[in-house]
Amino acid sequence: MHANTTTKIETDICIIGGGPIGLAFALAAATRLSVRVTVLETAPTPPVQLTTINATANTLDSRVYALSPASCALLAQLGAWQTMAAARLQVVNSMRIWGDSGRGDSESPDRSLNASSPPDLELGAMANAASTIIATMVEHNHLLDGLWQKVREQANISVVFAARPTVINVVESAVFVGFTDNDAVEKMLQSKLLVGADGVNSWVRRQAGFDAVGTDYSASAVVANFQCELAHGYAARQWFLGQSVLALLPLPDASAAKTQHPDAVIPLLPLTPHEVSMVWSCEHAHAARVMASADLAVEVSAQHGMIGAELGRLTLIGAPRKFPLSRRGAAQFVKPCVVLLGDAAHSVHPLAGQGANLGFGDVVALTETLATCGKFSNIGDLSLLQRYQRSRREHSTAVTLVTDGLYKLNRATNVPAQWLRHQGLQVLNRSQIVKRAMIGAATN
Repeated sequence: MHANTTTKIETDICIIGGGPIGLAFALAAATRLSVRVTVLETAPTPPVQLTTINATANTLDSRVYALSPASCALLAQLGAWQTMAAARLQVVNSMRIWGDSGRGDSESPDRSLNASSPPDLELGAMANAASTIIATMVEHNHLLDGLWQKVREQANISVVFAARPTVINVVESAVFVGFTDNDAVEKMLQSKLLVGADGVNSWVRRQAGFDAVGTDYSASAVVANFQCELAHGYAARQWFLGQSVLALLPLPDASAAKTQHPDAVIPLLPLTPHEVSMVWSCEHAHAARVMASADLAVEVSAQHGMIGAELGRLTLIGAPRKFPLSRRGAAQFVKPCVVLLGDAAHSVHPLAGQGANLGFGDVVALTETLATCGKFSNIGDLSLLQRYQRSRREHSTAVTLVTDGLYKLNRATNVPAQWLRHQGLQVLNRSQIVKRAMIGAATN
């Protein structure tokens, strides 16, 4: 870039990536650290704000998140949780998991893992006690909308749309990011800290020279929404099918949700919720066949006898979507003046539903770390950023190893692996200590 023709911008923190994790950190940094924040987002225009009418419309986003109570608490502290229609939030109070024995036949309940959050929540009860909630299902577009509403209120947050970053240069205690946007004019942004929140294929991670680690699962996730004949009972269900993993996650009924008060922060459990979100992780060829299925609902139900026994007849809502699966991350999360958040730092297999929760945990940890910066220090100092890395590495590594191990166990065909899939769940189901530990790990 030529200095005499380049527009220069100064900020305290530059965030590349305007997804949920990037926006959450922008809000945290602007409100808690009182710094200037600039977000570079590749989308060409701001998202259209959802209205009260279409927030309760009978249309469900096919991309959903199972947010832990800790993630929900962060969003509430940022004010974003309160902006989302309570009618579109669905609490989850139990987890039911099956191995692949008896595939296609009815399977006795004691061969599944039924992990309920202590104390168990009776059907029809109010979901207003944190101890009864394992997770809360939130649609992607409503989560993003809630965050954007709060971002628009912050005078110290600037967002550049259609931003195409081109170069990163770190000089002493500053980082320079070159980019263009809609007007095609070359710009140079000077910041004390650059935050890469740009996803699993992070440009920041690559451009800043972080060593990437991970693997290609040679698989895809097919996502779709279904209406089910039987009420889902606020339970998340997962089937390990040998070469694939099928999850059916509870969603709110849009029609029933309209009767709830739009200003409620914590949703009531609807009397008869009948809609679920599917995440089916399978090999690419299998995923292609699933996408081409003439009747996806029948295809899903045929995978295991307990699907029909648990939920009855399924009816597809909307069109399915497909995403490639991989585990990509960085060997280190920080460099001088540069830090990675969320999937840019660590991406995991979706079978545990922990990707977004890991990212929101990163937001909390990085904000708390930067808040300790003294007046004679810089928020881009490596010694400071390494505290963030130490606080997150153990947890993210543990989640990555568990999800990767479960994925490999499900694909294994040897006898010990088959025993673990079939009989191991039965052993786990008898251990209240193990189940409580699993729930604790899933909700933190």
